[in-house]
Amino acid sequence: MTHIIHAGYVSLFPLVLDLIPVDNEDKLGRIFDIIEDRDQLWSDFGICSLSKQDRFYGEGENYWRGPIWMNMNFMVLRSLHRHYIPAISSPVLRQRA
Repeated sequence: MTHIIHAGYVSLFPLVLDLIPVDNEDKLGRIFDIIEDRDQLWSDFGICSLSKQDRFYGEGENYWRGPIWMNMNFMVLRSLHRHYIPAISSPVLRQRA
């Protein structure tokens, strides 16, 4: 069996659904690295649907393969604002680091 990983919205669902514990720095760090990378998901207009490095980026039916989808961008921002940023900013977590 082969698993093919396509960095994009599907990769962000654990973050969007607040499934990653705030103290799992390794997992959060890898997701943030993909989001911030201009060669992957970051663009001047928001987070792309699929990594620009993926062979399917911008091919065929383009809805999930490149353009910005505002709903997912909103869900990522909402999750960061409600769950992750307050926890990372809390003095209790900073003491644990």
